[in-house]
Amino acid sequence: MTGRSWVHLLAIGLIADNLSPIAIARYAGVTLADARSAIDHAVTEGFVVDGRIDPDIATRLIADLPSSQIGDIHSAIARHLLSEGPDRLNDAVHHLQMAGRLMPHEELVDLAEHGGRTALSISNYQHARQLLELAEALDPATNPRRRATRLRDLAAALHGLGLVHDARKELAKAFDMAEAAGETELAVDLALRYSYPMDWYAGDLRASALLQRASELSPTAEQTVEIIAARATVEMRIPITPFVDNQISWITRASLAQPLADQALAESEGLPPQTQLSALLAWRTTHRAPTFLAERREASQRALDLAQALRLPDRQADAAIMLAVDALESGDRALFHQALSVARWVAEEDHNPRLLWHVHTVAAGAAHLDDDLETAIHHREQARTFGESINAPGWIGADMLLFAEEVLSRGDPSEMAALDLPDDFPALTNPIGRLSLAYFQARSGNHERAEANLRKAVHQLDEEASYLLVACRAAAVLEHLDVPDQAEILIEILSPWAEHIAVDSNAWWCDGPVSLSLGLLHLNRSRYDVARGYLEEAEDSARTLGDMRSLARISRIRSLLPDAPTNSEARSLTSILSQRETKILEMMALGATNREIAEQLAFSLSTIRADTTAIYRKLGVKGRAEAVAIAASRQLA
Repeated sequence: MTGRSWVHLLAIGLIADNLSPIAIARYAGVTLADARSAIDHAVTEGFVVDGRIDPDIATRLIADLPSSQIGDIHSAIARHLLSEGPDRLNDAVHHLQMAGRLMPHEELVDLAEHGGRTALSISNYQHARQLLELAEALDPATNPRRRATRLRDLAAALHGLGLVHDARKELAKAFDMAEAAGETELAVDLALRYSYPMDWYAGDLRASALLQRASELSPTAEQTVEIIAARATVEMRIPITPFVDNQISWITRASLAQPLADQALAESEGLPPQTQLSALLAWRTTHRAPTFLAERREASQRALDLAQALRLPDRQADAAIMLAVDALESGDRALFHQALSVARWVAEEDHNPRLLWHVHTVAAGAAHLDDDLETAIHHREQARTFGESINAPGWIGADMLLFAEEVLSRGDPSEMAALDLPDDFPALTNPIGRLSLAYFQARSGNHERAEANLRKAVHQLDEEASYLLVACRAAAVLEHLDVPDQAEILIEILSPWAEHIAVDSNAWWCDGPVSLSLGLLHLNRSRYDVARGYLEEAEDSARTLGDMRSLARISRIRSLLPDAPTNSEARSLTSILSQRETKILEMMALGATNREIAEQLAFSLSTIRADTTAIYRKLGVKGRAEAVAIAASRQLA
């Protein structure tokens, strides 16, 4: 029997937990005839009865083997299992761990690394982590390049498990090793990996430092563009201290980040798809103001197409959610659902808890649109389970935001009063959190504090930080307060964006059509005819969007309006148009072009175009000539 006793061969089958001749032959490296002969001996000796062996006998047979032989057996089994493909990784991990120090050290490290990378290639992140951590524990002092590469792969496994913070720790260590060893291309790659996922590393000083060091290592042309893109996203948002860990609120630095993102996007043309994808995601992340909506949709769609072609699950899901946000702000519910479906499919296929967390948060926001509180609560609780289990960056802020929506949906003033918070509560550094509290206070009769929080939040308005949602939530507060100056400020802010939907930057909270809030604000200022026009527009938008919650709000707000006047022609233009729109119409009547108006009033050309569109809508005309004719008939010019 090729020098091996039948007892030894039987022990190999026992350790492999498989007494078939084929298994014994494979793991022992003997012929099938020798394996069958060993089993026949075991049957003859009474060790094996009906294909089974008594557990006590099995334990004794294995215990009688020298420990070195047991290690050899586990090693042999592990080698075969690793060669059999990804379906046997779980068993391979077990046998590698059992072999431990009994297996030749270098071979054990090689097998663990090989198995870890095999597992990573099929998105089996848990086994990849186990194997790569085993290799790292056994071989912490190998050459720097090998170890840095191993830590890079371990970080990828941790990312796949949603453990962003843990992955960054490994990437930071790996970067130091690669840089010290002169492995510049690897070091740059590690710095770029550290700066992903998009947006949630804001305020991470190490990310900025690593990217700066990477830029000094003579990166390739592709890597240079990716560094610029990563710098744009890192520099865009800085969390307000001392609440960095929770990522509840931040200040934006568009003047610093947007030129970098613009540069990266321009220079990525003609470069490999991976580089173009990085530039597109950076541009989309740093351009959230409503003026960029059309370009955002295009960038998100292009990014999603590239991520799908490259088969990068986390980028696919992130780009899909970005597209879902842009679709919702556009009022395109069909595209929103399509994008969210892609994100959900990718997250479920990849089993990535971070992606599943994000998908459930967006699904909760969508359920609120449908006025389906039960489903919204279900998705929020699912999101909390995933977010809390991996300490997903941002999960606390998302949970608070979605819970606030639930409270609003229930509409119970006593519940709102019970949720009153002190002025120094961390969530109040975020204007959305502050306005949620202001609304609760206004509904429960605490008007003085509600107004104070309203004013602070409006003062915090930032075009790159959920701009329309914040302004529309402020309008909702004003339904219960009489603060004329704030109403006029919000009318001025929201008028150019009447055709948009107010949604936060993650689609966790959609406040419905901007025109609904404009109708509410004009009602607050007793401009009833203007309010009616905006509410009609809001109803059309809400029906297209399937926004049941907004339809209910529109119906309630209409009930507050007095009967419409019979002679609409008697309305003055100043009761229909905002102060800025009135001035623009005057200049149009005098023959000024949009560009001339923009230069004289010191607004962007796109803002003036939006204003002229709003003027046509409010006057019920089709274009400039008709608007000027009405201005002349009412002696405006």
